Amino acid sequence: MQGNDNMITFKFEKCKLAKNKIDYELMKSVNKIAQNINEINAFNECINITSFSKNKEKTGKNLSKEILLLLHFYLETLIINDYSDYKCPICKNKNTLKFHKCYYRNIVLDLYGHRLEGEIKLIVLKCDNCFTSGNQKYHTLMPDFIAPYHSYALTIILDTINLRLLHKMQIENIIYAKLITKRDYYRWITKFNKYVKSASLILGVDSNAKKVIHNILIKGFLFYEQFFDFYEHPFFLFKPTCVPLSITP
Repeated sequence: MQGNDNMITFKFEKCKLAKNKIDYELMKSVNKIAQNINEINAFNECINITSFSKNKEKTGKNLSKEILLLLHFYLETLIINDYSDYKCPICKNKNTLKFHKCYYRNIVLDLYGHRLEGEIKLIVLKCDNCFTSGNQKYHTLMPDFIAPYHSYALTIILDTINLRLLHKMQIENIIYAKLITKRDYYRWITKFNKYVKSASLILGVDSNAKKVIHNILIKGFLFYEQFFDFYEHPFFLFKPTCVPLSITP
């Protein structure tokens, strides 16, 4: 996150709440992208797609429309410049976050059966209250389909783990279907296993509960809205150095 200390999640919930209030022109633009994927750069100034290719196989749940709508609301938030809905992750105060700057980071997305690579513009905020007290930290407002510290979207990472754990797909087939490297695959599986171990410690259960925790998380993979709502950005996506204080190494 380019040195930013904390992350604030721009919730997937916003899309679900707004679905019934989407105006005709916006939905027409979203549908146009489904028919011609290179229209995405004209759709939103927050994303710049540099290359796209058709997926090898159809995998995972299609969240293309939700992701595009979330991008629309993200840009709208930047234009309106109102961050009163969000709390500072340090002091927990509302109405203290102000725009600081934007920066671009690489992103790989699955949209309408295509793999898209490019850059996304992210908003960085600062808290007036924290700055006054000398705690000068910045916070990235990050759409929750983005995995922290990863170029790949969270949906791609979850699909990969899901294909292995739930569908028992062979590793070579997963790599082919998701257009990822072996290194990516083993990195995500390793972090997921660490997350399961951490979750079992936090829940105060022994290793026999590992299968239960797997099942709970796999349900999240099948129903992305539940995953985003209840797990937000789980431990297995954090940097290795960012270990929750309640976890014993």
